[in-house]
Order: sequence, then structure tokens, then C-alpha cells
Amino acid sequence: MTRRAQQGLSLLELMIAITIGLGLLAALTTVFVNSSRSQAELARASQQIENGRFALQTLQDDIWHAGFYGRHVAYTTTAPTALPDPCSTNADTATATPTPLQNSLVFAVQGYNDPASVPTALTCLSANDFVATSDILVVRRAESRATALASLAANTFYLQSVAEAYNPSTLQPMKPVIAKGNPSSAFNQASPTTGELGEIRRFHVHIYFVAPCSVPSGGGTSCTGADDDGGRPIPTLKRLELGPAGTFQIVPLVEGIENLQVEYGIDTVLGGLPAGAPYAGDGMPDTYIAAPTAAEFSQVVAVRLYLLARATEPSAGYKDTKTYDLGLYGTVEPGLVAATAQYKRHLFTTVVRLQNVAGWREK
Repeated sequence: MTRRAQQGLSLLELMIAITIGLGLLAALTTVFVNSSRSQAELARASQQIENGRFALQTLQDDIWHAGFYGRHVAYTTTAPTALPDPCSTNADTATATPTPLQNSLVFAVQGYNDPASVPTALTCLSANDFVATSDILVVRRAESRATALASLAANTFYLQSVAEAYNPSTLQPMKPVIAKGNPSSAFNQASPTTGELGEIRRFHVHIYFVAPCSVPSGGGTSCTGADDDGGRPIPTLKRLELGPAGTFQIVPLVEGIENLQVEYGIDTVLGGLPAGAPYAGDGMPDTYIAAPTAAEFSQVVAVRLYLLARATEPSAGYKDTKTYDLGLYGTVEPGLVAATAQYKRHLFTTVVRLQNVAGWREK
């Protein structure tokens, strides 16, 4: 028999080959699309969890140091009747309004519970930058590292303190000095027993809140609406800081934080002791409340946090049907709102002890 070399393909063979090739291409495309979708979902879930953890850690670290003023222990012998102005930059103790920064030290933390709008006391926070019914938390403390007198920045606020609570000669209380770095001659407080100048540390006031956007449209500093974040506004944990310029400035912290709720652990005053004395309690919270009075805020020794974190992008075909328990605030069901139903969420909660307040009250 004589072999004949194949000269080409018949039309039927060509059609069969094309059909098989298209089938294989469709299968590979499906695998690639599903893999890409799964990878994107995994990335969104990982980012959501990481954002929640980072936000919780940021709050924990700051609250842990709340009430640290160097060697000074802030307390009052009378129960406070009013909260200080969180936005105050007044370092003049002779001027009563706004609240002098020295007079706010007894409040290591303070807050506003479920405000429907920006509280009138918060003049440094715009209404456009606040998500209603999310709590606002104020933290006051000094820097952990001391600053040399020659290194003070002109407009930055600093705190200088000594170990003595009273001058043994005059029996007058030794309150810390709080002033801007220029003129540096303001920081002249010395120990009445050793004559040593008190350590100088940068003074911090942090006001935490949830904003409706991360990056405002047009490069501005305040959220404006639907055009923020490229047309898909992302709720973001932010804070107002008493910055180097001597004014409050907004600092974005973590995207995707949808709700912040705070409960305050109150150390009940023991009978017969001054309400604000450093040893008036035992350093342990006896009860947690969401809206303390001014007197109760001076007795806070722990903070319980609830953070509801959501993904920064919606998941196609997903609907959040979960109910989230935010403690005394109650439960929320974000999936009932059509505009936010497709976002995956995770609830984070923890209890943070105010070491610098509770430690002095322990027996």
C-alpha cells in the first residue's frame, strides 16, 4: 500500500477543532474569573479585618496612656459639675473661657454618647465630618518621652510637671505648666524639695469620631457628600489632634469603620473620701455606663469599645443579614439599608484599662 501525506483538513474536522478549542477556552475563562473573584473577596475580607484590628489597637494604645502627665497625678477634691471644652487651646489659667487646658487634666477621657449631631461644645468638628449616633471619645495625655528645653517647637503645646502634689512650704497645690514652646521661659517649674526642673512633654488632646468619608472630593479637608472617595464614600475613623501649629487638625486613621460605641467603667467612690481623690476607689470598675456625668467621668478607670468595621467595597450578590450587638447602644442591622446591604462587616470589642488613673487608686 502507498502512504499518502495529509494535504489539509476537511470543513467538518476544522469545525470540530474550533468547537473543542472554544470549549477549553470557556472553561479556562470561567476558572480564571472565579479565581479572580475569590481572590478579590479574600483581599476585601482581609483588609476589613485588618482595618478593624488596627483601629482597635490605635484606640487601645491611646486609652492605655490616658491620664499620663509625667509625674503629676490629676485629681480634684470636689466632684466636677461640668465637662471641659474639648476644643480649647487656652493655656491661660486666668481666663475661664474656653476651659484652660490645666483645668481639663482631671478628665483623662470624656465623651459624647450617641449624638444626633455634632455637640455644640465641639466647635472644632464640622457637621459634615460626623456620622450621627456614633460616639465621640476624647483622650488627654502627655508624650511618653520628655523634650529638652532647647528642642521645644514654637506653637506646640507642652506640659511640665514635678512629683510633688503640694509645695511643702506654702501648702499650695503644684499644678503642671501647660504652654506653647515659645517663649520657653514659661517652663520654669522646679521641685520644691530638690530644686530640679520638671520634665517637659508634649501635651496631646485626641478627639475620636467616625466621619462619612475618607478623602473629601476636590482635595478639601471636610466631607462634602456623594462625590467623596471617588463617588463611593467610605466611613472612616478619624481624630482631631492638638497639632504642632497649636490648633486642632483632622487626621484620618482607618477606613471602613462604620460605628464606634464607648462604655465607661466607673470606680465608685468609697464612703467618706473626697470624690476626686487619687485613692478614692480601688481601681476596678464597679459599673459600665454609656453617658457618665461630669463627676463620673473623673472616676473612669476603664473603657469598653465596640467597633463595627465594614469592607471598603461591596460584594456582588451578597446581602448582610446579620445583627450586631453594640452593648448598651443596642443592636444594629445594616443590611436592612439597601445602600449598604452588600458590604461585609465584622464587630470588634475590647476593654481597655486606664492604667495611669486606675493604678493610683488601687489598694
